Amino acid sequence: MSSLLILFLTCLVGNSFSAIEVIQNGTYVLDYSLINNETLVVKATVETLGWVGVGLSQTENMAGADIILGGVNENGEEYIGDYFALGNSRPIEDIINNILTYNVTENATHTTLSFTRLADTGDIDEDLPVSRSTYIIWAYHDTDSFAHHGVVNRGSIPLSL
Repeated sequence: MSSLLILFLTCLVGNSFSAIEVIQNGTYVLDYSLINNETLVVKATVETLGWVGVGLSQTENMAGADIILGGVNENGEEYIGDYFALGNSRPIEDIINNILTYNVTENATHTTLSFTRLADTGDIDEDLPVSRSTYIIWAYHDTDSFAHHGVVNRGSIPLSL
């Protein structure tokens, strides 16, 4: 946790909330908002040219988490998927994709993964509703092969609502 620097920039407007989390001294920057308590908007900018993952978990662990993974492949094509983790292993793709909108970009040093989804998708089997007890889990890798992230390139933080 010593490498975790959290910078909160919050904005309460009506039923909306925004926060920016600066993780691993800026290697992973997470910008998220909850709009009208209905729509979760997430943008992760990570110093990597591989895949980027953002998940919601009821604990600080991967097991049971709802995860979005994405990146830009070697042909310059973006990819993104909605996944569910059964344990601390490679997640499986959700039967129902609950990503509403998305954008994945890459420059010479960073991959940016942006997406929206409903705060409560109604998918009780593979998605978690956003709540005050939710954790954000994050991970990344330097390749697009969905290789294991290792012990350093991952972590969790409480969702700041």
